[in-house]
Amino acid sequence: MADVENILQSYELIKLPPSGERGVVALGATVKRNVGGKTNEYTIVGTAEADPLRGRISDQSPVGRALLGKHVGDGITVHAGTNVKYVISSVDYKKL
Repeated sequence: MADVENILQSYELIKLPPSGERGVVALGATVKRNVGGKTNEYTIVGTAEADPLRGRISDQSPVGRALLGKHVGDGITVHAGTNVKYVISSVDYKKL
């Protein structure tokens, strides 16, 4: 119960970026990447909402940190044991 109270006391409301800036990855963005004909989709969320099995990754995770501030077409390489390359194919903001 103390954890819930702490979350409620320290929450921060996520505001969507202005429509002209919605092609940039930020908290609340859903990012897609295509790998070998398969599309992977990730939504960038805070650590309390993270659920990697449902495609919700923390902004503090290696992939989440690397994606923040990037645009469609940008490529990144994440170093987490092995190097994993990502190219962002779309950025969308929808209700979580």
